Amino acid sequence: MRIARWLSVVSLLALVLSACSTTNITADEIMKRVQTARANTKDAHATLDVTMTGSRQDGTFTLETWMAKSSKTDPVGQPISMTHTKVLQSSRAEMQGSEIVNDGTTLWIYSPKQNQVIRGDLAELTSGG
Repeated sequence: MRIARWLSVVSLLALVLSACSTTNITADEIMKRVQTARANTKDAHATLDVTMTGSRQDGTFTLETWMAKSSKTDPVGQPISMTHTKVLQSSRAEMQGSEIVNDGTTLWIYSPKQNQVIRGDLAELTSGG
């Protein structure tokens, strides 16, 4: 879910910035354009190179992700997005080829290395439950 949000914000910001001319534009105008673009975006596709560093795990990944908004909304009225992310390359062998699918209600994580699927309720996972 975080990847989808991050992907949409980054791609929308890139769209907004590419549309900016040489005239001065304020941060408020940029944010308004990002919000408008995000509201109007129905689907997205991207390939991302991600580098993670942290106390628990480090790694580099190349991800391909697709996102599409459904007609459903969450409890605060935001559109629910469906996502599919595939790990194309990874510095961590166990992640190679993994796929994450989210239909807006359920999350599936498939690990071909372990020949295993993990399934979870998206609402519980995002609320920390």
